[in-house]
Amino acid sequence: MVVREKPVKVRHAEFAYYATPEEATRIKKFKGARTPHVRPDAVYVIAIGTSWEPESWQKVMDMVAYTNERGFCCWFREVEDSFSQLPYAAVNSMRDYACLTAHNAGFEWVLLVENDILPEPDMLIKLMNWNYPVVVPYCLDDKYGKPLAFPTYKPDLGLQPIEWAVFSCILMKTSVLHCFPESAPFREVLKETSFFKKLVYYGHKGMQDTSTPLKLATRPTFHGDTTDINDLWKFLEGKDKKRREVPNRRAIDPDSTSMVGDVYIPDSMLNAMGGRH
Repeated sequence: MVVREKPVKVRHAEFAYYATPEEATRIKKFKGARTPHVRPDAVYVIAIGTSWEPESWQKVMDMVAYTNERGFCCWFREVEDSFSQLPYAAVNSMRDYACLTAHNAGFEWVLLVENDILPEPDMLIKLMNWNYPVVVPYCLDDKYGKPLAFPTYKPDLGLQPIEWAVFSCILMKTSVLHCFPESAPFREVLKETSFFKKLVYYGHKGMQDTSTPLKLATRPTFHGDTTDINDLWKFLEGKDKKRREVPNRRAIDPDSTSMVGDVYIPDSMLNAMGGRH
């Protein structure tokens, strides 16, 4: 008599691989639910343009390296200006392209940054830890000493709702992009309030992390900063010249950083690339 073992019904087989112990720890927070991305909390840092202010590139690279060192998958990319129009004319198209790039690459987060931010290395992780769909850091206007957002809050009040904020640095979950036609949230946006009103329309709310400050190398340009058409044209000529220059990616302190040609790259990123080239 042949005794056959009862077959084991297996609906599917699955193998999960985590790049770091930190990733495996974060997966457990979902308590059995599937994560929406292969790499949990993967974040794509995308710079809008290449007109870097001194030290800004270095600060952004240090932040990207620090984020990777803490067990997060963090990539970086620039969106180059097409030079086909006046300065700033295509900036929202560049932002939408950045959003699509991060979404199509399978990232859970996208951090849009401009070329004049001076972030601390841990800024991105602090923003991500809120796990909120749209978060901006606490930027101050050095000229007037007020936050570049509304309502204005005092520092160190945690996460607070806002009606608008400057576009210098915005962290978004890529799932938010599904709300917008063709995942283009900045289309037809003329000023900051328009974007945040769109968020409200789709059931989201912009938030500001008042406990995470962000310094800017230059003060943002506001409506009214130029007095007439001649003043505006002079301003645009200066910006057009700057965006056509070789990007300033040099280290501020060459003795304490790594240089690859004229490009600054943190030591930790060099090690990941296999050493100096």
